Amino acid sequence: YHRITDSETEIMVRSLDASRAVAVAAGTGTGGRPFWHPDGTRVCYTARRETWCVSAAGGTPQRLSSGSAVFTPDGQSLLIVNYEGGVPRLSVSSPPGADPQPLESVALPETTSALRVSPDGSKLLVLSQDGLWLVAYPSGGSRKVSTSDSATVTSASWFPDSRHLLVSERTNSLRAYQVIIVDSESGARRVVRHDSDAIVSAALS
Repeated sequence: YHRITDSETEIMVRSLDASRAVAVAAGTGTGGRPFWHPDGTRVCYTARRETWCVSAAGGTPQRLSSGSAVFTPDGQSLLIVNYEGGVPRLSVSSPPGADPQPLESVALPETTSALRVSPDGSKLLVLSQDGLWLVAYPSGGSRKVSTSDSATVTSASWFPDSRHLLVSERTNSLRAYQVIIVDSESGARRVVRHDSDAIVSAALS
């Protein structure tokens, strides 16, 4: 998990049967959204617009790529987002660590902030300042996911069926937070949690 203190930011790892967590990375610019490397032994994270990985036991972080990156579900490719002249560009490193190749067949929204690959590997869920987008992968069109016009998405993830989404959002008008399930095909929405306290993110087992 990502821990923020008064003096620094840290990436923490704790075994479920352990009483204490281990700080595996720390420093100014160490970003959030840590994620596991497919080999299960390393944790990756963003720092200063680069993606780094470090052993879950601690050690020296190793730079994985420029930009923000995410693995495909099979672990065979690394999708990387870099900005060129303010425009997000997607490239693929396959196998991970190989020289990234531009993927011109995929156009990302201008305000892209994060990617989530569907479990079946056929779609990208794109988080941007103007909402959520679905992009066909490795080629195809894109469309906006139906979300509330008066809310700002704070996190989103896929259900195992590669259709439904778990979304946390802040409603701009009521200054409240909620977790919803969204059908990416029909646009149907169901609120599962509503709270006046901040809900930063939500995760699915």
